[in-house]
Amino acid sequence: MDYSILKLKGLLEWHIERRPEMRVQDVYKLLYQGVFGPKHSLGLNVREALLEEIAQLGHTSSHVTGEEETIERVSPDGLVIRVNLRPLLVYNRAEIDDELYERKLDALVECLIISAESTRGSLEEFLQMWSDFKMLAVSYPKWGFGVREIEEFEASVKAKDYPPVHHSDVYVELYKPAYRVMLAGVFNGIYSEVGLSYLEEELRGISRSLKELENFADEVEEEIKRFSRK
Repeated sequence: MDYSILKLKGLLEWHIERRPEMRVQDVYKLLYQGVFGPKHSLGLNVREALLEEIAQLGHTSSHVTGEEETIERVSPDGLVIRVNLRPLLVYNRAEIDDELYERKLDALVECLIISAESTRGSLEEFLQMWSDFKMLAVSYPKWGFGVREIEEFEASVKAKDYPPVHHSDVYVELYKPAYRVMLAGVFNGIYSEVGLSYLEEELRGISRSLKELENFADEVEEEIKRFSRK
């Protein structure tokens, strides 16, 4: 990982600006995802779980400051991302035909599986980033993370050997998180393939339509000539 404390500061400020009520628990989850990727969050039925969550998102919205973006960095180097499901698959559902929608779902599942198999984070790497966060939190009190809050939370996760955690109740209530974590390179590669292949099929369809129009025009022209000769 191309890591520096300045990049970590930039990552945290970006998320805090959009979700100012995030708690220490949410920072921990952010950093954990940035190091370990989606491996800890994948179950056996990846596609079914995705469909169930999407079905519940139609009437929800996130109170994120500004527009909810499709992609958000969760690692300082930008190699690990969150892909938000609402802007990707919900908000524009009426504009996507069923075939492309299914391709997007399949592509997302493929991204998750490949990312989980490819992510190689270490506890040492995570603890270094967590230590840097604690130092930054003291240097930037405007972020709102108190020393006592950090120490109490750290003691609770340390006792369990630093496990993955859920978002805080406040975060869930305000921001309605609905995303999947994956590698940026995997997402960009697979989704560009989906988009290009779909576009190619659309272009082939247009070409077929144009050819049919040309044939029809030829037939009309022949009919006109035949009629003129009469």
